[in-house]
Amino acid sequence: IQHFIQLVNAFLRFAAEIFAPARPKCYNSKKHRRCTMEELMLYVRYQAKPGCREKFVRQLVEEGILTLIRQEDGCLAYDYYFSAQDENELLLIERWQSAEHQRVHMQQPHMARLKAIKEQNVDSTTLGKVRLEA
Repeated sequence: IQHFIQLVNAFLRFAAEIFAPARPKCYNSKKHRRCTMEELMLYVRYQAKPGCREKFVRQLVEEGILTLIRQEDGCLAYDYYFSAQDENELLLIERWQSAEHQRVHMQQPHMARLKAIKEQNVDSTTLGKVRLEA
């Protein structure tokens, strides 16, 4: 676990340089001050059932679920990474234009199928939100 945390932290430092979040843009009008929503970056750590890590990702690809997700409005990235130290560990990094886009994503019909595939192949997940500071 400690090695995984170090790996995630190193990846997040790297991602901070490459995927710098968009700053909110504010517009003033005579009546209102409006700001656009800030980009959302999440990570999900999966602990797959023994021997099921590759099967899980392969099913998502073969059933077209990853393609559907990546085509969703507001999806900037949705990528899985395999741990080199643990054959059952998987990391998902997802980036959205806003939290609202990610909320709509979770309600899409293909997410029900992803959930079913996950239940067959994954023992546990841990979700985290990445906050990148300039």
